[in-house]
Amino acid sequence: MAFKFSEVCQVLENLEKVTQREPPLPRVRADQRRRAIIVEWFAKHRGTLMEPITNGPAILSILFPERRKDMVYGMQEAKLAKKISTLMRFRPPQITQLYKYSERGNDDMPACAQRATKEWDGSLMGDPITVDKILDVLEQLAAKCHFSSPVIRSRRNFSVDTDKILQGVLIKMRSWEIKWFLRVILQQFSTVALDEKLVLTQYHFLLPELLHFQDDFEAVFDLLKGPLSCYDSKPDIGLQKLLRIEASKHLRPTVGVKVGRPRFRKAWSWKNCFEMLGQRVWLADVKYDGEYCEIHVNLEKGNNCIQIFSKSGKDSTQDRRALQSVIKAALRIGTPDCLVKSKCILLGELVVYSDREQKILEFHKIRKHVSRSGSFMGALGDSQCHDYEHLMIVFFDVLLLDEDITISQGLQLRRDVLRRLVRYIPGRAMRSEWTLLDFRSTGAEELKDLFARALALKHEGYILKPACSPYFPLQALHGEWLPNYFVKLKKDYLADMGGSKDVGDFAVVGARYDSMLALKTGMGRSIRWTDFYLGCLTNRDSVRFGGKPRFKIVAVIKSESCIPKADLAHLNQHGHFHSVEYLEGHELQPFDIVKNYGYDRPMEVAFKEPFVVEVLGSGYDKPSNEPFFMLRHPRITKIHRDRTWKDAVCMEELARMAKEALGMPVADVVSDGIAADVFARISRYQERFSISQQTNRTTQRTTTRSSQETPPASATQSSCSQSMTGFSVDACSTQGLGIRASKTSKALPVLVRADTDVFLESFLTQQCASVLPTPPMSSAHETRQKIGGKRIREDTTDTSSKRRRIRSPLADAQANGPVSRSMIGR
Repeated sequence: MAFKFSEVCQVLENLEKVTQREPPLPRVRADQRRRAIIVEWFAKHRGTLMEPITNGPAILSILFPERRKDMVYGMQEAKLAKKISTLMRFRPPQITQLYKYSERGNDDMPACAQRATKEWDGSLMGDPITVDKILDVLEQLAAKCHFSSPVIRSRRNFSVDTDKILQGVLIKMRSWEIKWFLRVILQQFSTVALDEKLVLTQYHFLLPELLHFQDDFEAVFDLLKGPLSCYDSKPDIGLQKLLRIEASKHLRPTVGVKVGRPRFRKAWSWKNCFEMLGQRVWLADVKYDGEYCEIHVNLEKGNNCIQIFSKSGKDSTQDRRALQSVIKAALRIGTPDCLVKSKCILLGELVVYSDREQKILEFHKIRKHVSRSGSFMGALGDSQCHDYEHLMIVFFDVLLLDEDITISQGLQLRRDVLRRLVRYIPGRAMRSEWTLLDFRSTGAEELKDLFARALALKHEGYILKPACSPYFPLQALHGEWLPNYFVKLKKDYLADMGGSKDVGDFAVVGARYDSMLALKTGMGRSIRWTDFYLGCLTNRDSVRFGGKPRFKIVAVIKSESCIPKADLAHLNQHGHFHSVEYLEGHELQPFDIVKNYGYDRPMEVAFKEPFVVEVLGSGYDKPSNEPFFMLRHPRITKIHRDRTWKDAVCMEELARMAKEALGMPVADVVSDGIAADVFARISRYQERFSISQQTNRTTQRTTTRSSQETPPASATQSSCSQSMTGFSVDACSTQGLGIRASKTSKALPVLVRADTDVFLESFLTQQCASVLPTPPMSSAHETRQKIGGKRIREDTTDTSSKRRRIRSPLADAQANGPVSRSMIGR
């Protein structure tokens, strides 16, 4: 028997009653009651849920609609309300009741629709709606929207009128079922926050790990009904850990189904960072400021063998089609040298590369080159695409190669496979730069030096990954604990490196009301506004002499997790006495508003006396369709009651703050010795790079010799051999750890990246020698390197030094034309 949609609505309805109870329950008791409702519901329906005919993906798609990134309906509250009133032929009183959602203090649109249709509850006839039917209707609605995934769009039945099938299910639903159905379409449960882990664990104890491995409901239930069907859905707690390890042996990546991502932790200080790393071997991977790509290759599909998924799980193959020829060239697809025989899955970062500047450009440049479901969004304020700018892919992991399930191997072994698999194409495709760090010995010193160099070169930071762990530690050997997370090391996060400097005092000039967000605040009818508009003065000098203030909208902060509840209450209570209605294009008496083209929903009210709030962000970036830089992910930390809007940040100050934040960090907020040491290293690197650039300019003026001159191979090899220092390598390592920082040398230590195609004979015999981190490249690249955007000559005949500069494969990009067949065989 198919599972009824009403049964799913019932558990949601019971959870909503706990949230809306008057008087409200204490938080602990409310959480206990919600947990009891979920546990009781799954216990009641467990037998039906585990039947083979039960559509598990449909049930989870209803309970967690926000996880279906592949299904986009293209309908917000206003459009959906109009469609519902038309299809159900509402009378004028019902229409009035429906549109009460736009009034402050009322419920959201689905709840108003419930009240409008409540009088029809006793007249329903016919068979109950099943979850299978609901999923079919949802898929047909989503298939009409071009923002849905290609798989969903391919399921569209053109012989079916979506309005008719939508009307067919609505007239068979009771009022409270209509409410939850509309919330599923809006992909937002305003009054219910489901405990995802609890729900998934109650359904099947393996579901959380399986969905973390493959974020696809259909693929996960294929596993549960196939290789994992022998596992009970709720075994004894003492056996669950052992059963998870046994079940992990059946997991393998599937081409065409996105693989999940490991968990990330942020390092908030150097002390916090070293505590998370412990006494282990980690790999420091350069963090490129780009967009995540999961690349699936299936040679059986011929020319359409490339499929690219974004971080959210959406199929972005068409949007990133400019990368496909580059990926094929980097993998040597179509040539005898190609290592991919049938399929593979790789991970990479999409960036924009400039041939003129010979470097990776800022993150906001990507939106000029990559569309979103065929539309270029947020690029109105950006410059035009230049012919010397193009997309580039940086590969950093491989999860599957034919029948070799590399995802279950250690990271070093996977990098060894990646090294052989991917060919370096200057300015088009490369492998990420990385260094192996042993925190049982000198890893801490080496990490500080790496990070200092990265900041001196204006890189974003590093991702630290456990060197010997599989991609998912669930697949580790029984009884062996391995870190199950990656660590993000960025200046923006480190408080002792100035991470707390991304703060500013901004004026709150207006607000608007969102009924869906209002219910989530738990403030009942006392909430008037949920979205608050930050403005910066554009004519401060004119205001000093009595001119009318003019504010530019620079950001919109929503009440959801971005405003403390006490501050949200203060803004609503006190803003009522200072608010005036605002209509876009109409003049205000207190001040003028300059529209922000990155937000399509204008203010509803303006505050005659703007509030001043402290706003914290995570670095700076260009907002959509705007030319200025603003804090990323802004959130209010407190309200300044003793300041006026004249004390807030103006546009000139915002530009200065962004310039300072995007520039070199200054040691003015040092809180401990580690940060002071890193700042000192940054200064020395800056001085070294400055001298190198000056030397390079002098050399270019005084010499006419060709820069493509290559030293003899024997000289290079001699320098390589003498620039190595041996030290212990982890037992499972396949590579050297890189050059260590000398404790006795007064010269600034220089680390090298552990990524090379050449292994020393001493490593093969003793497994203790470092490996020179130089990827295969042209002879011109062997004699030059890029530092701070400039090229300098490197004297490879000098064998007196024990150190070697870090090479960057970005420097030699003089061949950055379109990828041709002739490049594949290089």
